[in-house]
Amino acid sequence: MGLILFIVVINSYIIFIVPIIALLFSLSAYLYFIKKSKEKSQLNHLIITILILGFVSNLVWELLQIPLYKNMGSVNNHVLLCALGSVADAIMVIVLYFIATIFINDFKWITKLNFIKILAVMVIGAFGAALSEKWHVSQGNWNYSDSM
Repeated sequence: MGLILFIVVINSYIIFIVPIIALLFSLSAYLYFIKKSKEKSQLNHLIITILILGFVSNLVWELLQIPLYKNMGSVNNHVLLCALGSVADAIMVIVLYFIATIFINDFKWITKLNFIKILAVMVIGAFGAALSEKWHVSQGNWNYSDSM
């Protein structure tokens, strides 16, 4: 009984737990690489660029999908939800960047993309997005219209 209660409690708070873990991981990775780097301003510029591009591209993507959702309330509420989701997506983009940076051990890897790196990032990102989407739909956080 205690394990079931624990799972129910964790499941109801997971929407907060995962972003907090992602933020803590990103902050820790940033502090590690900024301390290690001799090119701090270049690293800062790269991180800011990734976050902005991650947010803007995800916001555009989410806004284009507004007609594909149902029962989301007013357009204003839906736009705010899309913006919040885009912040979370931008954080996940930076998490992917830092995970790759840890494995490659070069924060500038993203400036030297090749087909394999692009494919790996796309596959990992798509897998994570699909898991997140499946979880949110199963939790009733949003629903799709028939056109989705």
